[in-house]
Amino acid sequence: MKNILENVIEPALRVLPPMMTSDRARAQLLAVQAQEDPEQVRRQIAGYRKDGTIIHGPAKGLWQFERTGVQGVLRHPRTRDHAKGVCWKLGNAGTVASVYHQLEHDDVLAACFARLNLWWLRGTLPGPGAAEEGWRQYLEAWNPGRPHPETWPGNFRRAWEVVGW
Repeated sequence: MKNILENVIEPALRVLPPMMTSDRARAQLLAVQAQEDPEQVRRQIAGYRKDGTIIHGPAKGLWQFERTGVQGVLRHPRTRDHAKGVCWKLGNAGTVASVYHQLEHDDVLAACFARLNLWWLRGTLPGPGAAEEGWRQYLEAWNPGRPHPETWPGNFRRAWEVVGW
């Protein structure tokens, strides 16, 4: 997690407006990343064929965005202008297709979109003792098809430890 914080999240937060930078954002981003792509494969594994080859699902990047998630960030009134700015700064055309394609290979872009995906939520991000609220916000923002509530408390706690709480 520390590597993700230092080499992915911190550079992403430098691309985004300062108002989006906080320890709560860092921790929630770390917890969601650990929940969504703990092995850091950056491409959803939906299953395996009989010969052992991987069947990929539609989600990409360290935060496992599907096209609809990218589209949501690019079109939501609270995030669209910020998303356009991020795309411009990172050399992306800013279309659903271009962002979706680049997420698998550009961790900073993926972190920016993950932060923007949290930005449209109502209320503040959860503090260190609020794993249940963190879980609620994760479910609302990511709408995971197969949530794993049993792993969230540990991911949330470790995220706050890495952030320094």
